[in-house]
Amino acid sequence: MFTAMKNLYQNNFDLFGNNLSHYRRLCGMTQEALGRAVGMNRTYISALEHGRANPTLKLMSTLAIALKVDVGNLLTIPNDYPISEEELQ
Repeated sequence: MFTAMKNLYQNNFDLFGNNLSHYRRLCGMTQEALGRAVGMNRTYISALEHGRANPTLKLMSTLAIALKVDVGNLLTIPNDYPISEEELQ
């Protein structure tokens, strides 16, 4: 059961990271530019995008504002681009 929960949490981090990268690119921003916009280092943005960092709700909200999307867009499977099961595992 613990392994299943751990995998679920990692899937959420991966989904968030994929969405963050997707919307950042839609805005025409580099990781460095997004980092500057939210007061973070580019390497931290990269860690978020690769599911290696655990963002706070406050940071998720700040990122959403910078990307001009609803915070929910960063946490759900979007309709506007394909995402494969492999990307979430």
